[in-house]
Amino acid sequence: MEVAKALTRHYVDNGNVAAVVVAGSVGRGRADAHSDLELDVYWHRPPTDEERLAPIRAAGDQVRQFWAYEPVDAEWSEELTADGVEVTVSGFTASWLEACIEQVTVDGDADVTKQMRLSVINEGTGVHGQDLIERWRLRSTRYLRNLAVAVAASYLTAEQLGAWRQWRALYARGDLLALRAACGQAAHVILGGSVRGERGADRAPVVQVADSPAGAPDHLAAVLLDQIDGCAGRGCDLQCPRPREAAR
Repeated sequence: MEVAKALTRHYVDNGNVAAVVVAGSVGRGRADAHSDLELDVYWHRPPTDEERLAPIRAAGDQVRQFWAYEPVDAEWSEELTADGVEVTVSGFTASWLEACIEQVTVDGDADVTKQMRLSVINEGTGVHGQDLIERWRLRSTRYLRNLAVAVAASYLTAEQLGAWRQWRALYARGDLLALRAACGQAAHVILGGSVRGERGADRAPVVQVADSPAGAPDHLAAVLLDQIDGCAGRGCDLQCPRPREAAR
């Protein structure tokens, strides 16, 4: 974290930086000896190459990779080594994040990149622009139902469910190898789709997801969110040594 703070001071000297957040395991307080450092820098206006390089040079650090702006992710990115620590810097404009928060929490946009940025804002460690970061956190914690359904539905497709849709046939035939693989697929879907964590009432078995109408991911998502709680833990149970019991 000290490396992050030292590097941040050089970014702040630029005058074009609105906020800096430490992401990844370091920002979440779960770093170990193998962790690198991930730094999200939010610019007031799109940075020039010189504005991106100046803080790194001022810190006496070494640039390893320097990428041009990526319009798909709205990101500037560079990799460097600071005091022997590998650092990845991801840059965005503050206005882009403002729009991102609106799109995710109001419009129900399930885009993975936008979800990741909101996760960093809420779980990372702010090292500059704390008031702005707190405002972003207050806005981005409004995890509305339409967003929950959109995220769950992105997992509950025929392609994602795969062989799980044939679990009854596999069960009846005693094809335990294929059933175990299908259970693994189901666990992935359930863990990914359980966007509300452990909320709601525990009212229905996991298998009800597979009983919902095929080709209706929004309906499946509603079933998952309204009728299945504790599904993350039970999703892991699907990979137990006895797949017949797990499927039931």
